[in-house]
Formats: sequence, C-alpha cells, structure tokens
Amino acid sequence: MLPVDGCYQCQKCTAGCPVAPWTDIGPARLVELLLLGREGEALQSNRLWLCLHCGTCAARCPNGIDAGEVTASLKQKAWLQKMVTPSPLPAFYQSFLASVARWGRVYELGMILGYKWRTGRWLADLALGWQLLRQGNLRLLPQPIQGRSEVAALLQREGRA
Repeated sequence: MLPVDGCYQCQKCTAGCPVAPWTDIGPARLVELLLLGREGEALQSNRLWLCLHCGTCAARCPNGIDAGEVTASLKQKAWLQKMVTPSPLPAFYQSFLASVARWGRVYELGMILGYKWRTGRWLADLALGWQLLRQGNLRLLPQPIQGRSEVAALLQREGRA
C-alpha cells in the first residue's frame, strides 16, 4: 500500500474531487480509513470504481499524497480478493480492461456488449446506444493499435487483465 501517514485531513483532495458528490466517501475519508486500520471498509467503497484518476487530489495535497493512486491500489486489491461492490461498476471496469487488453484501446461497442453480458442489463440504454450508432459515434468494428500485445502484457503483469 502507498504511504498515507502524512495526511492531516485538510480535505483539499475531497474539495477538488470531481466525483466526490457521487461517491459514498471522499478521498480524504478513504485515506483516513487506512490510517485507522479499517482497510476492509475502504475496500467496500464505491469510490474505488468511480474515481477518474484525474490527479486533482494529488495536485491539491500539500503533503504529496496521491489519493488517486491509493484508490487504484485498493481497487486492484479488491478485484484480486473478489471483494467487489454489488453494483454494475465492477462489471464496467472488467469490460473496459478486457477491451483494452484485446484491442490495445477501448472498442466501445465491444466494451458495451461485454458490460451488458456481465450485468444482464440488455435494454437499459437501448435508446442511447441506438442514437450513438446512428450519429456515427460507435464504430461497428474495432480499430486495434500496433503493440496491442504489449498493452495486454502490461495489464497482465499489473494484475488487471
């Protein structure tokens, strides 16, 4: 786990976090849970699956703590220990990583189908999907990149694929 003992709970990370209003806890609370030895509670947070990893928390922290990296580390640990939250967020994460591992980049239509397969929510976004397809915002065929095997190997090495 990344060092977090320099955190004095100034809340600057949470104040700047663009997804804090939609998560059950902010980045400062996540770090606080780790400081209190309550990692299990942190591993159950939906923050792990909603964090954008935008770096705002790290940029705002006066002590150089990167709560986004802490979140990514906890997400990986939760994934490996099969401690995922009962929501569609982990299914989206898994579909995203599978798409990147296979094509070297996100193939949106394939990722969406993988997500729908994992969640069984086939009709939930049908109107939006049809609109995106009609407007040409979803490609029917993937566009793999050169070096996609290296991307897959990196994800495998990091335990994310």
